[in-house]
Amino acid sequence: MGPGRDGKSQAWQWFAPYAAENVSRTNRTDKLVAVHLLDTDILIDFLRGRAEARAFLDRYQAAAEPPVISVVSVTELWAGMRQGEERATGALLSALRKIPLSEEIALAAGNMLRTYRRSHGTELGDALIASTAVELGATLITRNIKHYPMPAVTVLRPY
Repeated sequence: MGPGRDGKSQAWQWFAPYAAENVSRTNRTDKLVAVHLLDTDILIDFLRGRAEARAFLDRYQAAAEPPVISVVSVTELWAGMRQGEERATGALLSALRKIPLSEEIALAAGNMLRTYRRSHGTELGDALIASTAVELGATLITRNIKHYPMPAVTVLRPY
């Protein structure tokens, strides 16, 4: 990646900084544009320099709709960050559109947890990310297919 405005390496130069915003299906006017929600594992792979993640995410440079992340991924990334990764993690997070939680997402996640926690070991973060994907009508991009057994979630393993 090339240098950013401040002369330092910028994680994703093709994205503008984004704050959390509501891009749910009911608020989007572009209902025909595909939305991709990145799971935290893809972001970790990117930050740790995994070539497949970088190659996959490079495809979004020319995309009409850049990928989005759940605010849950912000928490997961920040909590799992290694010492020395603060700058790169912050740059990546500031470059991505973040989807906030809503009551609808929270209720759907609660239903998913009731259904899949015991049988599949679904955790709160995964249920919130899955219900965010459903609310957006988005495809969830993840390598952790087993974390998302919910039939309502469209999942794509990118590499």
